[in-house]
Amino acid sequence: MLSSLASKKEIRDKENQERLANAINTLDSIARNNNIQKNIRNIVREILTGIKDEKNGSISVRAADAITHTNAAVASRFDPGEHKRIETGYSNQEESTFLACFN
Repeated sequence: MLSSLASKKEIRDKENQERLANAINTLDSIARNNNIQKNIRNIVREILTGIKDEKNGSISVRAADAITHTNAAVASRFDPGEHKRIETGYSNQEESTFLACFN
């Protein structure tokens, strides 16, 4: 029983590491894309710094912080009554894949 729980935890940890790597790759790609506004790329670089630094907590904590930081950046940029979308140049599938990394 105990080894089964350890195996499940190892599998979950490995999956989380893979999700983190995918999220970092996506964020890095956005940060290097000159077709995206500079201020957005700078925000993404800040998020990358926080999400890569293991001193900021577990993967879950870093992902939650990244989402909070993203939400704050978007909220400060747009009127809450407007429903605008930041154009990243990525397809909906790629954006969905990125967002799934944090769920």
